[in-house]
Amino acid sequence: MFANFMIGLREGLEASLIIGILIAYLKKTDRMQHVPKIVAGVVAAIVTAVLAGLGLSAIDENASEQVEITITGITSLLAVVFVTWMVFWMAKTARHLSKELQSKIDNALETSGAALFLIAFLTVVREGVETSIFLWTAAKTTGEGQLAWVGAVSGLVAAAILGYWIYKGMLKINLGRFFKYTGSYLLVLTAGILEYAIGEFTELGWLPETQKAFDLGFITPEGSPIETFLNATIAYNGAPSMIQGAAWFTFLVITLTAYLRQYRLPWAGKKVTP
Repeated sequence: MFANFMIGLREGLEASLIIGILIAYLKKTDRMQHVPKIVAGVVAAIVTAVLAGLGLSAIDENASEQVEITITGITSLLAVVFVTWMVFWMAKTARHLSKELQSKIDNALETSGAALFLIAFLTVVREGVETSIFLWTAAKTTGEGQLAWVGAVSGLVAAAILGYWIYKGMLKINLGRFFKYTGSYLLVLTAGILEYAIGEFTELGWLPETQKAFDLGFITPEGSPIETFLNATIAYNGAPSMIQGAAWFTFLVITLTAYLRQYRLPWAGKKVTP
């Protein structure tokens, strides 16, 4: 539940900020009559993202065990790719996101007001579909079922409220720091999902079976409170195979090193503003 709450909070706030930037710029340039086009694009993007999640659930429920494992493994791998790209993209573009979106609005209005719908849709649907896939995968990985979706919805609602407060100037937070720490957390969670995907591919026979790298069952017995907590927060596996352990460690070292280096660049101390 915690993992999906954090995913919903992080991705929801990111989408909220993008929407806030678009509307704030229209308000600043006295073009509020175009806001309905932005709203329509956002609603269409949300519906698309929800349908993507429901589609995955429907396919999964009606699939055979072999097909279910295949879908879960491939979707988990896609989630790893999407989330890793998204985290690095935000770290790189956050500092000039406002100017980029404002430029797109100006170009769209010069062409056609209807193009604003497309800007809002494409900007939010990318976040939405990625989030939908990641949430679905995280729910499968942690094995929390419906409880995971409660966490996801709670995170999205919290993000919407925070986004609104930030837009109205009622809340001031260092968004650069927020995205830095939540991005680091998502990379740790993604490493666990990669480990899970490898386990699914091994079960399918696509990867060779290897002996266990280690077994921490004596510290975190299966079903114990600590094991349940770690599984729910970072997709913990206390007894990974050699290939799972190697993949988890390699992914985490490479991505976290590269990611945190982004925040040591000259612009790293600047705040992200909507």
